[in-house]
Amino acid sequence: MLKLKPKPTQFGIQQLLVATFVLALVFALARLAGYDGSIAIGALLYVFGPTIAFLMSRYGRTRNARYAIAGGVLFGLYVFGVVVAAFLGAAEAGFELSVASFCCWGPQIAFLYVVYLGWKSGLRSAGIDPDRVNHIDRDEG
Repeated sequence: MLKLKPKPTQFGIQQLLVATFVLALVFALARLAGYDGSIAIGALLYVFGPTIAFLMSRYGRTRNARYAIAGGVLFGLYVFGVVVAAFLGAAEAGFELSVASFCCWGPQIAFLYVVYLGWKSGLRSAGIDPDRVNHIDRDEG
């Protein structure tokens, strides 16, 4: 049995500066529009849900655990969005939230999948089996 360890997520200075700039820009625009900072944080979490789910799912030990983590995060964010919409008095916003989820999350999921497939293809062309490198059993997928 192989020892399974989660891979650490590492960020460089440039990525942190870009993330800080984007957050500052979003909060400045939210403040100009008259919204509270907590609403801007909720909107950012919801809009970038698939990216957050992908980063959190990297800590799953098996492929099924990774899928379960990502699905749970996305479902939790959707329920969070519906509850917040109901709390703000727009209980009928369920359909609009579903359309917004499709429009925001669909392209992100497709982009992440294409990047993932490109990464695996690059490893395979270099003679490395990415499933063995990540300790993913083929029977569990």
